[in-house]
Amino acid sequence: MTVSKEHSHIGGALVPNTLVCEVSRLFSRQDDERRLLGRRLKSRRLADLFSLIDAACLYETLYTLPCTLTSDVSGLLLRQELIDHAILRTLDTSATHSKIAKLIVDNLRNFSQPTGSEFDESGESFAPPTPFEPVAKRRFERFLVLESQDPTSREQMNDWEMQADTIEGAFDAYQLSGGSSSNALYASSYGELAQSLVWSMNYQWSGAYEDCTSILRDMYYICTSEVFSLPYWPQLDRIEFSKKFPTFITGNTRTALYTLLAEGLRTTVSAIEKEFYCGTTFIPPFAAIAMSRSSNANDLLKNILAVRHDFSKLRQQLGSLEQQRLEADSIKERRKIMREHKRLLDEAAKAFDRPRIISLEALIRYIPELIKPAVSPADPTKYSSTLVLQPIEWLVNWWKLRPLSKLLNLADEVQDIRNYEQLTTRVFGTEFVE
Repeated sequence: MTVSKEHSHIGGALVPNTLVCEVSRLFSRQDDERRLLGRRLKSRRLADLFSLIDAACLYETLYTLPCTLTSDVSGLLLRQELIDHAILRTLDTSATHSKIAKLIVDNLRNFSQPTGSEFDESGESFAPPTPFEPVAKRRFERFLVLESQDPTSREQMNDWEMQADTIEGAFDAYQLSGGSSSNALYASSYGELAQSLVWSMNYQWSGAYEDCTSILRDMYYICTSEVFSLPYWPQLDRIEFSKKFPTFITGNTRTALYTLLAEGLRTTVSAIEKEFYCGTTFIPPFAAIAMSRSSNANDLLKNILAVRHDFSKLRQQLGSLEQQRLEADSIKERRKIMREHKRLLDEAAKAFDRPRIISLEALIRYIPELIKPAVSPADPTKYSSTLVLQPIEWLVNWWKLRPLSKLLNLADEVQDIRNYEQLTTRVFGTEFVE
């Protein structure tokens, strides 16, 4: 596993269309939309606005995926500003999307029919999936047809099913419907995830929040982030899910992995643990800086770009450190780079009374079908146990290429909304705190 063109997006991050579009609706000029917004939705968008501003200031480029977007996309001003200034770009996944889509579809299809007692990676049994209802089964089959080039099959689809005319678009177009489907966010194994998810592909558009979540799309983004070695910057309520999928690693497996790497790198298990969870650090309150300079939403659009410009040197330095980290061979060298990474962020944040807290992590993810295309597909419930069976040379190389994720805490975001209530009310002319 070597650094290739797919691993050349140093200084970038992958962000969902939903995050960008929903945040952009805070700047909507449509009076009806403003009037109909409830406080809960406004607060959710505001928290994600803070997060998106952080991402724009910390990463040189934000990548998203091709998809079918909602009809209001032309009026999403923040999104357009990010595109016009080459901050937001569509990632070219033409060479990879079929493989990723097929992987997810095949794995979910494996759970679509009950086969008796099923087992997760710990050996504990769980209930088999509920059989598809006829309508849900037909829609799932139609979704699978999007892989096919058979025009006859396509002609048989309903109009709403034709909205996503590529498998890649479909993964961003299909969202979940039905209250219990949100249970998938809290799954502790791939089996539990599939049971909560596989029957629920029942929605038409992307770029919009759904009360019951759109986890299928997150799965596609996470797999894409692995192929391109890009850190994934999800909307805030998906951070915990993005840390688990698809490996769902257990404590015992994590310990076994750390032990193997410690032996291969001739260091301690504690040192390896610190390589994956690098600790917390502070960053400047980018959103608060932009809002403090703004009197209204139009001002904020300009000031987001101005604050990003103010921290251009910091982004360049962080990108350079990430390149050095990718090329470093020893634990000692990588720890030195990480200390410098933290020092730069702390130095930038110390001038502010209310800096934001962020955690630095190299998430444990392993998708054998993506990184070993020659092998037969593995049972996704065994991903984590299969990881520790890899040769030590492979494990060391995999460890070296783990992208560094900067993760926010949802509770901190909610507190920031309260802390900056006067600023946000001044900018948007409406209250956000419930």
